[in-house]
Order: sequence, then structure tokens, then C-alpha cells
Amino acid sequence: MLLNKKNISFLASPKIFFYSLIAMMIILVVGTVAQKYIGLYIAQKIFFSSFIIWVKFIPLPGMSLISTIIILNIFFKIFFSSPFKKEKLGIIITHIGIFVLLLGSAITGYFSHEGNIVIKEGESGSKIYDYHEKELLIYRINTKSEKELVVSLHKDDIKNGTIISDSSLPISLKVINTYTNSRAMLDKKGAIASMEEILPNKEDERNIWGIEIEIINDSMDQKDKAVSIVEGMSSVKLLSNEQTFILELSKTNTDLPFEIHLRKFEKEVHPGTMTARSYSSEVVLKDNKNNLEWRGIISMNNPLRYKGYTFYQSSFFTDGRSNTTILAVVENKGRLFPYISSIIICIGILIHLFIRPKKIEMEMDAQKNTDGQKNA
Repeated sequence: MLLNKKNISFLASPKIFFYSLIAMMIILVVGTVAQKYIGLYIAQKIFFSSFIIWVKFIPLPGMSLISTIIILNIFFKIFFSSPFKKEKLGIIITHIGIFVLLLGSAITGYFSHEGNIVIKEGESGSKIYDYHEKELLIYRINTKSEKELVVSLHKDDIKNGTIISDSSLPISLKVINTYTNSRAMLDKKGAIASMEEILPNKEDERNIWGIEIEIINDSMDQKDKAVSIVEGMSSVKLLSNEQTFILELSKTNTDLPFEIHLRKFEKEVHPGTMTARSYSSEVVLKDNKNNLEWRGIISMNNPLRYKGYTFYQSSFFTDGRSNTTILAVVENKGRLFPYISSIIICIGILIHLFIRPKKIEMEMDAQKNTDGQKNA
């Protein structure tokens, strides 16, 4: 059997926790130092979110793997190795609280999402745009002049030489070059003439993704056989067999189960300057599914929370006529775990403090009786 006494004793060994803790501290120091040179997001991805850290061809355990080992170690220690005695009840409950805390951290790490939502004053928004995840989108314009999504490819699936084809596409495309950070050169009409690769920014969200695509289908009514696409810039139109296709590079987006309407944006500036001192968004949260409408104010120190989502006032921009707010959005499915684990740990410590003095008192009484018998 896999879970025999010998294996359980090994999995619950304090040595595993001790050496895992040392490895975790080493990764924490190395990853923190690396942030200075490669940026926060890349360092987090390499050291803290990965199971394996590759040093050339040598695999080393990542923070995710070490955290998993610690969670399993505490689990086996609590439920398989620790005897459930009354005098150890407080310690066992405290360990359960630590286990819940670590489990919550794992859930937060794997399932939480961060992004932003951009809303113009007087308008509504319900899409969260990821800070780092990006995708290539190919739309077809239908007879009603509406965009229909035909192909969606994640950035990680697009490499030099990748062939893009689909049964719903009368064309095939080949990726010539991909640029982590790019700069576009425009022609006299404002269209993208070409692009060049520039040094990647340490702050990953500031990198502008760009790709060059070659059209490898001869039925194209396109003069040029290659097109350049840059994230966030004008879409590229392709014509084929009297059909119009639009290619876009965009940040990956997800739909909120409700919408946010921006009623009013307000800002205060420092006297004699145009520098913002504080700014806030007066919003109306509309949840049609639950027939709910909730008004609130989001400011720099006053986030809005609803259905596991937290909205923070991040930034804004203005075109002189109207304001547009930028709200940072965090979906944290493990948000309640720190509170639950803290309560469990406090209960465990209180029980331990209550039981321990009684045990000491009983031991002292037993010692007195023994000493009295010896003196007699």
C-alpha cells in the first residue's frame, strides 16, 4: 500500500517542512533580487508561479512546487500522524489554521486574475482586460456590417513560422516575426508601413506586442503579401472572395457577470498646478441577473467589492471634453481564507493556553504528592 505507516511517517516528517522552508527562503531572496533586472512580472513567473526553475538544463524546484510539498506535509502531519489527544487539541487546531492559510494562498495564486476596465464618463463597461495575457483576433464582417469572431489565438501559441488556418477562413496566414515590444512606422495615410523591435520594458504591461504576417493564399485581393499588426493600433483589413476580415492584437478580456456605469468622475488638483491630488469615480453597479442596482464611489483608498471582484481607482485620462476612468480589477477566489485561518489559529492558541496551565497544574500536584510520599 502507498499509504502505509512508513510512507505516512516520511510524508509527515518535520524534516520536509524544515528543508522546504530553507528552499523557499532562498527562492524568495533570489526572486526578489531578480526583479531589479528582469522586472516584477517575469520574476514572478519564473520563480514564484512555476513548479520548475530551469537553470540552463538543470531543473530546480520552483515556489509553487515547494508550497505544494509544504501543504501536503502539514496535511499528513495533522490528519495521519498527530494523535488526537485532549492536551494537544489547541496545537492541532492551530496547525489546521496554518493549513487553511496555505491552501488559500495556493487557490489565490492559481485562480486569481488581475486586469483593468476602462470606462468613459456616462458610459458602461463589463469587460476586464488582462495586464499581461494577449491574443490575436480575426473577425469577419457580416452582411449587417457587424464583426463576427472567427479565430482567437493566444500569444503563447504564436511563434515565428506558425501557420494560421481555419475552416471558416478562405485564407491562410504565416507568422514571419513576433516582437515582444515593438515600434510601428506609419505611412502618409497613417497606416502601419513597417515595424521594428525595441528593447523589452521591465514592466511587462508597457510592452507593445507586434507581429508580421505573410499572406500565403493567392486568392487575396490584397496588393501586399505581408502585413504588420501592432497591439492597440488600427486594425488591419484583409479582403478575400468578397469577404472582409479584420486582424487585431488585443489584451485578453473576460466578461464581468454585471456591468459598471460611470456616472461622474471627479478630480482634485494641487493648488497652482494641473497635477491630480486625488480622484474618484461615482459608479452604478448593475446586476440584471439579480435585479440589483448599487451606487458607490471608488477612490484611491476606497475600493468597491462585489461577487469576489475588487475595483480600485487606478488612473484616468481626459480628452478635454470628457473624462475616462481606469479601474484596476482583481478577482480573488481565496480572499476569505486569511480571515478564516486567522480565526482558526486564534481559537487553537486560546485552547492551548487554556489547556496547558491545567496540565502544568496537574503535573505540579502529582509532583507534590510524590515528594510528600517520599518525605513520609
